[in-house]
Amino acid sequence: MRGSAKGESSLAGCDGVLTNLNGCICRLFSVPLGTLPSTNAEIHAIYIALRLFAASPWLTFMDLFAAIDRLILVMKDVEFSNVLREANQLVDSLPKLGMCRESLFYA
Repeated sequence: MRGSAKGESSLAGCDGVLTNLNGCICRLFSVPLGTLPSTNAEIHAIYIALRLFAASPWLTFMDLFAAIDRLILVMKDVEFSNVLREANQLVDSLPKLGMCRESLFYA
């Protein structure tokens, strides 16, 4: 994020790029701010970035990841692994079947 103005009090703007931990872009913005000192433009950039993040679906994912972390702490020895779908056709078929269901299926 950054804010800038040409001089102490002149036309200002701010912009920013919000990324996740892997560096993938989640949101980006560029906003004209009117006549402001450059320090105010910087603060506006922070404010706008936080507002965009709070309104984004990424915040929901963050809540979901926090809930998963809490469950893992309770269960202790949890391990995740990645298996290619070609090697596990049953697991590959379940999400496709789940799209047609109206409620949770488990066995």
